[in-house]
Amino acid sequence: MTWKHILICATFWTISACDHSEKGISASERLDTFYETDMPESNLIPYLVAGGPEMLPLLVKAVQNTELKKRRYLIGALGEFIDDRAVSVLSQIALSPEEVDYIKCDALQSLKKIMNKQSFDEMIELWGANSKICDQY
Repeated sequence: MTWKHILICATFWTISACDHSEKGISASERLDTFYETDMPESNLIPYLVAGGPEMLPLLVKAVQNTELKKRRYLIGALGEFIDDRAVSVLSQIALSPEEVDYIKCDALQSLKKIMNKQSFDEMIELWGANSKICDQY
């Protein structure tokens, strides 16, 4: 995807108008572009996920930095990967007493996407987590 294409995508604010499957761009270059480009919010998660499985280790590492401005989108992108590494880091975020509630909610929503409903409900019960935490977000 060229800068011109990114600008076109940003102008039209639509996922369908954007081809996120850039050929020849590495996962780290994709992550750099994510940080440096002001694309519409609706395009951020699909842009990361379009990088494929090579993105997962970078996302897992990056999401642990609590100071990132676009961290919520990294958490959302992790919810698109059915992988134990994603479940592990999302669980840590959801259970962390240091995390703000809306970040915990993002992690729970991503976990819910990865897990089947029964497993998710059992996990919430086992943790004693407040699943109502997301009601206000």
